Formats: sequence, structure tokens, C-alpha cells
Amino acid sequence: GNWEMGYRIVQDLPNIYAEVAGGDPELGQTEMGVAMLGADRIVYGSDAPGRSFASQIAKVRGADISDGDRAKILGGNMQRMLRL
Repeated sequence: GNWEMGYRIVQDLPNIYAEVAGGDPELGQTEMGVAMLGADRIVYGSDAPGRSFASQIAKVRGADISDGDRAKILGGNMQRMLRL
């Protein structure tokens, strides 16, 4: 999918983050992002109102990643970036 190409493009640009929102919830999208960029560079987005919250959050909740990586993606990274 296009998200694979996007991850490749930004892989060597450490100041660029990727968000897992929009598009169809394709199997492996979140896992590939974590593998290619690291969980510290992935953030959750809902893409509301274009997509349902359930389908978008399922990309992260259902991903085969550690609980620590999941916590970063679902809010920890944004808290860090926004210094909250």
C-alpha cells in the first residue's frame, strides 16, 4: 500500500513522524511502521470524521507490538512532542 512507500520515504528523516490514520486498516501497517521507523516516530490519528474511531484505533490495539510501543503510539509520543 501507499503507507509502505511513505515509511520508506521518511525512514532516514528523523524529524518526520508518521501517523496511523485514514485509509483502510490494512494488516501489518502499524507493525511495519514500528519496524521501519521505531515506535517513537509513530502517532495515532483518528481521521475523524472520515473514518470510524473503531477501525482506526484497531490498527494500533490489534497490532503485534509491545504494550510499551502501543502506549507511545496511542498518546505517549504526542505528550512528549507537546511537552505535556
